[in-house]
Amino acid sequence: MNITLSNPPSRVQRRFLTIEGVLASTPEESLYAQHPSGTPTGGPGQVKWLITDPTRDAPTSRWLSYRETCARLVERNPGNPLAAAYLEAAEKVLTWRAALPEHLHFWRED
Repeated sequence: MNITLSNPPSRVQRRFLTIEGVLASTPEESLYAQHPSGTPTGGPGQVKWLITDPTRDAPTSRWLSYRETCARLVERNPGNPLAAAYLEAAEKVLTWRAALPEHLHFWRED
């Protein structure tokens, strides 16, 4: 099932495609599963901040706002590796989204 711009599937259906635009044969191959997490996993430090990252379906503008929040954490906590890990995780999401062709976007539009 190749995706063309003249006949794109709904955004919900796109999350079940692979990066090549074909139907994923396993859930792990799907774009939805490959979307990075906005919170650090196994990061340094014991205490986590009470920050909720946007969902995978959230518009990119929400992720940009989240990155700004994470950047403020770094400003207020210089040298804290956990703050830097949050910002790095947010940047990873935005970089991944920017690299994905527009016809494969499954998240809500801004």
